[in-house]
Amino acid sequence: MGKKSEHETALTGYDPKQFGRMTMLFVCLSLVNVAAVLFAFYRTGFGLYHAEKGLSHISKITQCVLSISESSQDILLNLNSEDTEDKILEIEVAFSTIDAESAEYRSVDLTEVDDGLGRRFEDAYMDTQRYQSVLHDFTEAIRDGRMNSEDQIHIDYTLKIEPQKTKAEESMNSLFDDQIKATYDFFVRAAQQFLFVLLFLFITMTVGIIGIQRMRKNSRRAAEVLAQEQEHAERLREKTFDIAYLNILTGFRNFYGLENDLGGKIRKSEFTAFLCGFNDFEQLWQICGRDRADEFITLVSHELSERFADTAEVYSTDTDEFFFLIYRKCEQEEIDRLMQEIMAIMSANYMIGGEEVHRSVSGCYYVCTPGKKQSVSQLFFTMDRAISVARAQSAQNGQNASVHAGSVA
Repeated sequence: MGKKSEHETALTGYDPKQFGRMTMLFVCLSLVNVAAVLFAFYRTGFGLYHAEKGLSHISKITQCVLSISESSQDILLNLNSEDTEDKILEIEVAFSTIDAESAEYRSVDLTEVDDGLGRRFEDAYMDTQRYQSVLHDFTEAIRDGRMNSEDQIHIDYTLKIEPQKTKAEESMNSLFDDQIKATYDFFVRAAQQFLFVLLFLFITMTVGIIGIQRMRKNSRRAAEVLAQEQEHAERLREKTFDIAYLNILTGFRNFYGLENDLGGKIRKSEFTAFLCGFNDFEQLWQICGRDRADEFITLVSHELSERFADTAEVYSTDTDEFFFLIYRKCEQEEIDRLMQEIMAIMSANYMIGGEEVHRSVSGCYYVCTPGKKQSVSQLFFTMDRAISVARAQSAQNGQNASVHAGSVA
């Protein structure tokens, strides 16, 4: 009898309702927790999706602006080329792409990321519209033959096109950087929200340690995915600029790479520059075809790289043109020797498809002291005029020719 009484007393001390209350509390906390996590993922997921989508459109617009600038430079440097009309059409297509991408960008909801991006985009877009307007007038004048003087064309380009080109590029590059920064800041805010969620999970750890650990693991996985997406966006940006500054055929940096490297130094640096180009390179296309002409340029580029890797910075400023930059003032004897070596390599015989191929070369050189030139475009204006004189001399004597750009009026 005594044992039965003790058993009933023990059962009386057992209160199943408290476990029911704890279960209900745990369920409520879990539901709140689930709601909090879903909200954070919902907001962050859509925000980052929109941020990545906006970044993609801005990247394409920036690429188009760079492509337009490259095409306009090709037109300027090859005014009598048969490809001028194709370059103008490429510019028009690129501006159409900009308009299409801009419309897509405006449709993206970026208020959660940065509500000021839309305003900054419209400012940058207006810069591209102004660039389009002046460039359209410029190309139409070339099409209609209203500008017959090459000097006047170069002057109009420098005074009217160049400032708008620079402003459009800077605006889009700045907007690209703002978009990346806004995406990063949004990621930081999202991470702060996740910290709150993790804190809430830690509070409920005593009633569900397994669930908390699982959710922490999921949160960490999500953060790693977001970090990878950000790293991917940064690599995409770097790759975009690398491609824009590189001549893929020669492996050398192009005119825009030169402008990026020398533009900030030209006013205060002392350097010696050589500009050499093939004569009548278009005839090589007719003789050998474009594939073999490309092979010819590749072989010449390899030889130039081997010879001048430790002497000068080599740039491929056009398909048939190379620019050599030495960051010091060279004496005349060294200048003559280097010019002869450059032209000897470029005009040498190269075996292409079992046949020997060579072209004569024209070149010029310029010794620049601080303050002598204000921009890379101004330097090329002088050297382009000089190399045209060298080409005229080469046409007369049938041999390689070079002149001092500073002596050409």
